[in-house]
Amino acid sequence: MRMDGLRIAMRPSVKYYTPEGDFIEQEFVDGYSSARIEFFSERDVANARARGRDLPRAIIEQRSLENA
Repeated sequence: MRMDGLRIAMRPSVKYYTPEGDFIEQEFVDGYSSARIEFFSERDVANARARGRDLPRAIIEQRSLENA
């Protein structure tokens, strides 16, 4: 037997919230998955816009590289 690192698998779920941010329920979904890398930048943009803040510097730099 050879150990090549720690592996953790979690059953994915979807959590539902009201527009005010109150938790409604959690639904478990089939399979195991990991988020695409785009998920994290899209999440950061959505959070910044929802809070009326400037976009994170990393997102601005990434977009300028993509448009160059």
